[in-house]
Amino acid sequence: MQRDVLKALYDVHSWVGLFLGLALYVLLFSGSVALFIGEMRPWELGVTSTPRETAVAALESVVQHPQGAAPEATHFSIRPASGYRPWITRETGDDHDGDPALVYFDPLTGAPVTIDDEHVVHVLEKLHTDLLLPAPWGRYLTGLLGVAMLVSLVSGVFMHRKILREMWAVRIWRSPRLKWTDLHKLVAVWGLPYHVVMAFTGTYLGLVGFTLLLNAFVAFGGDADAASAGISGVPQEAVGEADDMLPLRDLLARAQAALPGLEPEYLGYRHYGDRGATLMVLGHLPWTLEYLPGVTLSAVTGEQLQLIHWREESWTKALYAMMTPLHYGSYGGLLLKALYALLGLGASFLVVSGLRIWQLRVHPGGGDLRIALFNGVCYGLPYAIAISLSAARLLTGPAFSSYQGRLLLFLFAWLTALGIAIWRRGDAGMVLSLCTGVALVLLPLATELGDRASILSALRTAPTSPLAIVEMSLALIGLAVVLIAWRVRRSQGRQPFAR
Repeated sequence: MQRDVLKALYDVHSWVGLFLGLALYVLLFSGSVALFIGEMRPWELGVTSTPRETAVAALESVVQHPQGAAPEATHFSIRPASGYRPWITRETGDDHDGDPALVYFDPLTGAPVTIDDEHVVHVLEKLHTDLLLPAPWGRYLTGLLGVAMLVSLVSGVFMHRKILREMWAVRIWRSPRLKWTDLHKLVAVWGLPYHVVMAFTGTYLGLVGFTLLLNAFVAFGGDADAASAGISGVPQEAVGEADDMLPLRDLLARAQAALPGLEPEYLGYRHYGDRGATLMVLGHLPWTLEYLPGVTLSAVTGEQLQLIHWREESWTKALYAMMTPLHYGSYGGLLLKALYALLGLGASFLVVSGLRIWQLRVHPGGGDLRIALFNGVCYGLPYAIAISLSAARLLTGPAFSSYQGRLLLFLFAWLTALGIAIWRRGDAGMVLSLCTGVALVLLPLATELGDRASILSALRTAPTSPLAIVEMSLALIGLAVVLIAWRVRRSQGRQPFAR
């Protein structure tokens, strides 16, 4: 009887550990993908050229765009075009569904344009930030997973006290378990600073609903209202008297005089047309670890009402402002993002290798259902992403042209991968890797066959466009995956798709 109880407890412990590890893997792997969400937005829309900057005259015409009759129309925001968003976005109040009403404009002329939504990118973004769960529970879960990652990193360092001396030892000719153990320690040691930073900042951002109170005590001396105002700006009340607004050109010049080098990313008007109207200008300072520094000005007089520049105030506020850019690598350009992605894949490998070590110790034969779940998640997630990217090009009908349609397609692809993992068992990882690589290699063909863009035309006329760069990068990644999977499969003395 006691043996049965212990076995049941062991099974529960094993399943809980597996689910926790797999959830952490999904968070880490999707984070490496989410780093390039900005680059993938114009890719999904088939954009072959993007403006280097937005014409101020176009922004001024967007400000003058008809406001409508709703009271909320006096509160609106504008996001200038950029390399990642090749149009001006104007957000005004709420539409009838309770969501912000968005209107898009040409960045050079200010004329209204029609833009398709980038739903696949949204699915991939939500996968990392919320694990596709409803708000705010998904965000809180990612924060708790960050806590779990921190605990595992600290406990791992104390468990492997000789880890620094063994960081060069990779016994590739020994047993599979020793090989995986050595690789696990190697990646853990060399990536430890990055892993700790990602776990800490991810925890903070995931639990930001709770950490705002902590921030109030640490950075704002216990004043929660001051913490909220520091993030969203000092609220200004309407006077109730109409007045003329200063030209946006003048207001931007004043904002950039207050913060030299500021590149505006968000322009938020409140009480437009009223003598108490304000404009909040937020953006980023290149190569600076500070999230959205900015200035709040009177839209009537241009008087500076608030300067949001925490880096210059105190170390506690500077630390808080560092969290978002430090987590997403948004402060150092594309090469830094690529380095982040490689280190993020290393963190994903830590989870995979840890679970693999557990498998080789407990279930060396690989026939347990838990192993099928391991293969279906770890190898199935890249497969589902690759299939979703190809489907974004080939399936553009009404059934798929919504967030819900793209989400269902992504989940269906992932469930298909889980089915393959249950069917193939021992070699499911190799089969899914080959399928993932092939899907990415054929992505340019899917683009050419689709109706949104021509990759051949882009390569001829705009080889440095977002479409061409993202497309070729994904195809090269797919080719590398195919070659590695094929070589590993052949080294095991099997035909690539033989059971």
